[in-house]
Amino acid sequence: MKLSSGFLQWPAALRSTAMEHTMSDRLIIKRNRVKHERSFEERLLGAAREAREAARRLPPGKKRETLLRSARDTEAAAGINKWISSPGLELPE
Repeated sequence: MKLSSGFLQWPAALRSTAMEHTMSDRLIIKRNRVKHERSFEERLLGAAREAREAARRLPPGKKRETLLRSARDTEAAAGINKWISSPGLELPE
């Protein structure tokens, strides 16, 4: 990266279509937005379900335990998300 008039300049090889220069030569990075068909909670619970199913197909061992831990953590994240998304931070039912 080169410094030019106080602003960082990305090398041409690293520039992407998500980056554009404004008139003042500032670098603006645009986020790629995605419209999800399922809610965040549904995606988390789906990931937990997939991890549990994958763990069931494995013999006991480290990989299986890692998948089960991941499923528990993802389910906990879904519960926390439900709680912080509730009005007035009421405990979810």
